[in-house]
Amino acid sequence: MIALSLALTTFAHTAHSADSCVHEKDLLASAALIQKEGRGKGSGVVYQGDIVLTNHHVIADIPKVWVHIPRTDQVIEAEVLHATPKPDIAVLKLKEKVKDAKELHLARRAHRREELRLVSFPFAEKHRLGAVQARFNNFARFKSDSRLLYFNALLSDWGFAGDSGGGFYNCKGQLVGINFGNLALKGTPEHVYAVNMRAIEDALRAAGVEARIEY
Repeated sequence: MIALSLALTTFAHTAHSADSCVHEKDLLASAALIQKEGRGKGSGVVYQGDIVLTNHHVIADIPKVWVHIPRTDQVIEAEVLHATPKPDIAVLKLKEKVKDAKELHLARRAHRREELRLVSFPFAEKHRLGAVQARFNNFARFKSDSRLLYFNALLSDWGFAGDSGGGFYNCKGQLVGINFGNLALKGTPEHVYAVNMRAIEDALRAAGVEARIEY
């Protein structure tokens, strides 16, 4: 069973100390809330001033998409440039730019056991930032899509609505993936899935947006 979202708890730091990583406030600055009729529907990532990334399933049943940027308190209408259910990703173009938005870069690769941080929104529609030690499965595939577009990470907490579409970031602040759900085993979500940087790159290019990649 694929749940819509996830929650994160903090794990011990591995390759980098907290002091050497991009500050939490910089990650929170890229967070967006996707709204349906004035209420939160899911999370999103401000990739650049007028481009937001989220999941296909977050916007699939919304006739008019609005994006709330908590940092600037802007609520902006958006059009869908590209969306596909497999992989579960959508690229939105805002009708006005986010004030002082920073441009994100995609990570070229993710490292096994690298600590990642997720920025998302729980039920209360407030920022949540959690950390997870990644245990990548580079061979994870779905029957409907044989491309290696997903990774999974082992968690120890429950999933909550609102986290779908949240961004996974590495220590450098590079975007590693977009959360889309978790696999529940025996009633408890154990494996978290995200559309990875390769799929994000494909989606951006399909939408006619530059894919900025850091090596």
